[in-house]
Amino acid sequence: PANKTASYVAPAPAVPASVTRGQLITGLALVGWITEEECIAALETNARPSAVAAMIASLPEDQRFAATTKWLRFQTAYRDDPMVAALATAEKKTPEEVDQFFILCASIA
Repeated sequence: PANKTASYVAPAPAVPASVTRGQLITGLALVGWITEEECIAALETNARPSAVAAMIASLPEDQRFAATTKWLRFQTAYRDDPMVAALATAEKKTPEEVDQFFILCASIA
């Protein structure tokens, strides 16, 4: 009788609920949402990349200050955070693309 070998398909990686600040900012550069220069400036000095600044500027005026301070102080980025959704919308990304982005970010050491 022929020896049948079952093929194994690895399960898709789970979408992480959160990633670190460094993982998120590095991931933004890896996928081209921000430049490498913006990535380094954000990590070194908390500078806002142009995509983040534009997203914050597009918010209602009474939400901009809170969004700015949130950017400056965040240490963990949550997949379900409204700022993540706002940036994804501004970049015309689907929820599936954002899930893949978070999976990528979680893989960054």
